[in-house]
Amino acid sequence: MPLKLSLILLLLFVQNSLFAQSNTQIVVQGTIYAQATKKPLPFATIAIQGQTIGTISNQKGQFLLRIPSKFNNASLVLSHIGYKSQRLGIQQIVNIKSYYLEEDAQVLQEVVVTGLTAPTIIRKALDKIPENYYAKPYTHQGFYRLTTQKEDKEYIQASEASFEVYNARPTNKNQLKLNKMRAIKHERLMENMELRLQPASIFESDIVQHLDDFRLLNKKGLKNHIFKLKGMRTYEGAQVYVIEFDQRPGWKKPGYKGEFWIDTQSFAFVWFDFGRSPQGIGYLKVGNLAERALMKLMKLKIKLRKERQRYRYQKIGNRYYFKEAQVDLDNFIRNGVRNFQYLSRSKLHYAVTNMQMNQATPFSEKEVLRNKKWIENQSEFLDKGFWSAYNIVLPEVAFATIAQKIDAENRANILKVEVEDWLRSGPKDKAARMDSIITYYHRKGLFAGNALVTYQGKVLLNKSYNRAYTRNASNTQFRIGSTSKTFTSMLVMLLVKSNQLKLSDPVGKFLPNYAHPQVTIAQLLTHQSGIPSYTNNSEYLQQVLSQPFSSQQMMQQFSSDSLEFVPGSKFKYSNSGYVVLANVIEKITGKPYGEVLQEKILKPLGMTQTYFGNRDNANLAKGYLYGKPEPTYPSQNNIGAGGIVSSVEDLLKWSQALDKDVLLPATLRNQLFVPRAEYLDWESDYGYGWMIDKYQFLVSKRHKVHHHPGTDLGFYSMFVKQPDEQITIILLSNTGDFPRFEMSDLILNELN
Repeated sequence: MPLKLSLILLLLFVQNSLFAQSNTQIVVQGTIYAQATKKPLPFATIAIQGQTIGTISNQKGQFLLRIPSKFNNASLVLSHIGYKSQRLGIQQIVNIKSYYLEEDAQVLQEVVVTGLTAPTIIRKALDKIPENYYAKPYTHQGFYRLTTQKEDKEYIQASEASFEVYNARPTNKNQLKLNKMRAIKHERLMENMELRLQPASIFESDIVQHLDDFRLLNKKGLKNHIFKLKGMRTYEGAQVYVIEFDQRPGWKKPGYKGEFWIDTQSFAFVWFDFGRSPQGIGYLKVGNLAERALMKLMKLKIKLRKERQRYRYQKIGNRYYFKEAQVDLDNFIRNGVRNFQYLSRSKLHYAVTNMQMNQATPFSEKEVLRNKKWIENQSEFLDKGFWSAYNIVLPEVAFATIAQKIDAENRANILKVEVEDWLRSGPKDKAARMDSIITYYHRKGLFAGNALVTYQGKVLLNKSYNRAYTRNASNTQFRIGSTSKTFTSMLVMLLVKSNQLKLSDPVGKFLPNYAHPQVTIAQLLTHQSGIPSYTNNSEYLQQVLSQPFSSQQMMQQFSSDSLEFVPGSKFKYSNSGYVVLANVIEKITGKPYGEVLQEKILKPLGMTQTYFGNRDNANLAKGYLYGKPEPTYPSQNNIGAGGIVSSVEDLLKWSQALDKDVLLPATLRNQLFVPRAEYLDWESDYGYGWMIDKYQFLVSKRHKVHHHPGTDLGFYSMFVKQPDEQITIILLSNTGDFPRFEMSDLILNELN
């Protein structure tokens, strides 16, 4: 069907909706916090008292609710599990932006009723389903958002939709009518994969009405799970039984582990919170038999690592209705054809935003979205006012922001294929071909900055690529962001060389007052310390960007939070770990980090265009974000993790030194590039301050490639070395992100 016709039909659907919004609305928005901790409360319910209109707060506690003006004198109820509900008049709160819920001090109570067991309660709850849940046909309006991120938080898929469901009681011949939706995915990282919903997926979220699909409370599920009455607690003003469960040992199927709550008076299921049991997750198979055969053919592996599902029911009058579903899935994904793998986390949030219980009628055949059609394949929109007529769950990150980033990467991948095709008839000279690759990206507006490429130790390319507003020359200096870590790791190894520390030494040996003295130097170098990165904390990042801090302050204030995991047990990239390393370097040498860098590396190598921190420098490129000058900030705050300024010519000297015994003997120098941890999100291993490529570059199948990218506001860098052919690729940009891996891959392919 042509796009124009599809849009016309979609508009007709909206106009004919049972839930079409009045032009006169009251908009209530704000953030819900916990009174005691002042932290945002995700998944709080915001609803008109006694009505079916409502929404849910997002992960940041934010919400927006559009209320028809006829409810001007009604009250709004804010509620959250574990907190006391709050009732506020709508007229009184239109201008309020922050709401605080008081924690419910009640604790789990022991059940003392003789003879009351979990199986008894469950059996009674199952028997009372027909009288507890609305048995007549009704229609509800729903909204869902589905996103997928790699472990490094990069979004690779997003979709969201508003729809209406005709709940055909007592039968399950439900119907779905799509109002509006939009979707995008990363074409390379999700090639031959679709995380998407069919209408059946929406219907089955009401698990009480689909017990056979939800294999816990059907006959087989009851037999193969162990249920235990944990106690009682209060939920939305009523007492509920808390029943925990796990799959029975020895059952060789993928069962569940978690808990659900049953109202003590009505015996209605009101809350579910569970995931796949560790005992059975190994038996779980992705897809049906045909899909698994296809995955094998395409060398595609998807393995569920962790799962959490939550479902909530709301009581209106004396009946219960499905209200909300949240599903989190952690997967390991391996694409053997494209030669990459990564960890992903998918999040689904589905909320019922309104219900129509009187005179509900089935949708017409033209309106119904057939069950075999995927919701995400219907249409795509990017306008800012996309959801202005609907109640939705606010996003953590704006859809347009996610879509623009994914779209840029998709275009970069397409462009890479275009460049490869063009090179087949391009110049034969290697130097000219290097220039052609970068020029192609430059003309497309995707790269501006300086580039230097060597092959067999000889410089093939050293050139500046400018935009109308940049003035870069071959000796222009750039902030190199995380590429600075390669210098910090060298300083550490120089201290090893002089016997001033050992890689196995705990940090406490040098910094006895540090919060995590047990973490070792090696764990800091390889991002296996468990120290949370300050750059992942928005509050910390805001402070770091706004005022200067000493190295000690950066460590004590921003790099001392509770460990995320046992040191050495896993990998998680942490800029804070390198801040701690800088403090160790300063403690041992008794000198500032920048001075040690100058004395131990820069001066011996003649790197006169390189330094650490902020200084007046007319030769420093001006940084730009989205074509506008970047904000200034004290970059020395990134001590150890970033903050170094350099040029392509100086970085060539750095590259050459890494191939010789100028600073370190080969026995120590080679240790920098030994794989010590797997960095799935960057498709690499990690050594001491260096990434050792596995899947990003095609040549990595035959050659060892070391690299480290860098990001510092508008400055982006890429430093790549292939030692066996003395290949060095240095790409420095001061105009924002660029397709650095695609460009580097093309260059490596040309030189091998």
